[in-house]
Amino acid sequence: MNIESVTMPYCTNCGALNPDKKNFCSKCGYKLAIPEIDEMSYALREFLVTVSSRVQPIDNTTKQKWDISFGYSDKQINSFLQLGLIQNADVKEKIFGAYIIKDLKEMAKNHLIKLKSNYKKRDIIDALLKEMPKDVSESLLSKSSKLELYRATKKGNDIIEKHEHDKKMVLEKLEKDVKLFLKEKDIKSASDIIVEYRRATQILLPTGGMLSPYDWKDGMPDYLMEEASILMNHSYSDLMTDEASKKEISAHIAFCQLMNKSVQEAGDGMLLLLGDAIPCPDLINYCESIDEDITDQEYLAYIYANTKIALAENQVRLKSFTTDICESFNRVEISCMDDAESCSLCKKEKDIYNLSDIESIPVLPRHWGCRCGYMIKESE
Repeated sequence: MNIESVTMPYCTNCGALNPDKKNFCSKCGYKLAIPEIDEMSYALREFLVTVSSRVQPIDNTTKQKWDISFGYSDKQINSFLQLGLIQNADVKEKIFGAYIIKDLKEMAKNHLIKLKSNYKKRDIIDALLKEMPKDVSESLLSKSSKLELYRATKKGNDIIEKHEHDKKMVLEKLEKDVKLFLKEKDIKSASDIIVEYRRATQILLPTGGMLSPYDWKDGMPDYLMEEASILMNHSYSDLMTDEASKKEISAHIAFCQLMNKSVQEAGDGMLLLLGDAIPCPDLINYCESIDEDITDQEYLAYIYANTKIALAENQVRLKSFTTDICESFNRVEISCMDDAESCSLCKKEKDIYNLSDIESIPVLPRHWGCRCGYMIKESE
């Protein structure tokens, strides 16, 4: 990490005061330097956003993830504090971060504290601290005060707001450029833009980390490119709209898949492109047949996007069985994630097939919203 030498009055290593503005701590010898605000890396700004969330306490797991990838830990948090970018949250904010609203309401019920129906979380906290027995409220305060929770100062918020604005601008341009290539079915060029962005942002945390566990130095994963290709070559003939709109939809869903966005984000984007309604009679008829609300356009968009993405993922997964699995595994099972009745179409005849007869294996998903998938099985 690039560091600009900016002396600080307090040592972030031992806490000693250094009024003479020396480059090294007079007590422990630690270098008195912090990242210059204007030179903060993308990752360091993301760490600032994480630390100053106000609603999510900083635990050892969070620290470990950042420490493994970037060396950011307590010393960096101390730097933020001494720079005036963050400050400790007050006790009420810590209670807010420590408890979900259900637990707070349960506390109120146990102590016979009446809450108004329009009370929000902060109102409930105020009522608890005011009306609970003193020893109970003091215990609640004591437990919460030990949490490590911070909020951004005005200076910190200015940095965060600029970071979020810059990130939004970059992502908007990235999305526009990637979709142009996708509409030309140039998956490689579209992927290269995303990989360049991933490398530049440097958020490469380990599995379970903030963004992505994938090592982007190896380029876009092959399976994502294959899924994007399937999504781009799909006809979308079930949508009652013009061909230009279908091309926009296919590029949008493929973009979401390459960017590892959620199905919800894919569906929400579809609604924006289609004018807040999903023109798919087949999907509407299916939802009516199972008594789902066909007026909920967000739900319909979610089901549509989820089904198309599942189609691509299942095709790529089935193909991988023929190349990546050892010869002793030569059977494919259609496995239901829901109860058997909800996916009866997928298991209508049989659920285990020979991989050698791959043409006979039903294409999944077999119906809208299907959650079935292919599983490789060992030979008998």
